[in-house]
Amino acid sequence: MQEAVYNIQNGTTASGTDWWALISTVIATAAAAFGLYKAFQEYKRQGEEQKRQGREKRAQQFLDIRKSFRESKSFQNILLHLYTDRDFTSVPLNERIEFMGLFEDMAYLVNSDLMRREVAFYMFGGDAIAAWNNDSFWSQKLRDDKNWSLITDFVKEAEAYKAGEIRGELKQL
Repeated sequence: MQEAVYNIQNGTTASGTDWWALISTVIATAAAAFGLYKAFQEYKRQGEEQKRQGREKRAQQFLDIRKSFRESKSFQNILLHLYTDRDFTSVPLNERIEFMGLFEDMAYLVNSDLMRREVAFYMFGGDAIAAWNNDSFWSQKLRDDKNWSLITDFVKEAEAYKAGEIRGELKQL
């Protein structure tokens, strides 16, 4: 049996194993693994932070739209006319178009996945449906205009949501 004789001067055994190289390789591997683990943790943290910031941004957009919708005097006047069966002859056409433009913006946000469909339908769908289906609000010619296709689709989906054909959770914006 051959005994391993350690040579102190060059750090090897009689069989030629370089212990210092082996120890430094193990240490370097452990340091690389630890660094990789920390990098993964930071990547995960940044991803969660970006998700949180995205949710905050969408919530702020939603609140801004809702605020402008609820505080606009012309929109309040239109809502009053919609829900009290009043004639719209006293409401200027440009105000009605601006009102429907808000729903067009909502449809754009929904189609761009910047707002959840269920939230948009829950908060704005009823008013969009009421305005879209009100013959006093629209002239048929204006309602049939192809430029309103985005709103047409939004209203159809809102009607399906209202009828219970579309289900979703309202837990998150």
